[in-house]
Amino acid sequence: MRKNIKNSLYIFFGILILLNILAWITIYDLSKPRFLEVIFFDIGQGDAIFIETPQRHQILIDGGPSPKILEKLGKELPFYDRSVDLIILTHPDPDHLNGLVEVLKSYKVDLVAFNGAKGTNPAFTEFKKQIFK
Repeated sequence: MRKNIKNSLYIFFGILILLNILAWITIYDLSKPRFLEVIFFDIGQGDAIFIETPQRHQILIDGGPSPKILEKLGKELPFYDRSVDLIILTHPDPDHLNGLVEVLKSYKVDLVAFNGAKGTNPAFTEFKKQIFK
């Protein structure tokens, strides 16, 4: 009987500590002053630009040639944020497109914009498939 009470207290205080930590993380994040942030990711050959507005809208322009963009986004976004508001593909060349396919697989994306050019590579087919799934 005493052991059950002791275990229950450990669980209760453990949950209490976790909730406290989460509350402080949220307070810290909300207390930061907000400015327009533009980050040019170094992802090798190709481009990837991440923009976060003062209203916390997140925009990703191009994704580079590889899944390396996921690592870069993981460093910029909080661990609990698995969404991007807008992805823009400037043109369907692999050095701008391939990373976006992985972003679409790993993040919730609200809106995708691209110029309508027809890509002939398999990554563009996968890109369209991920958009319309």
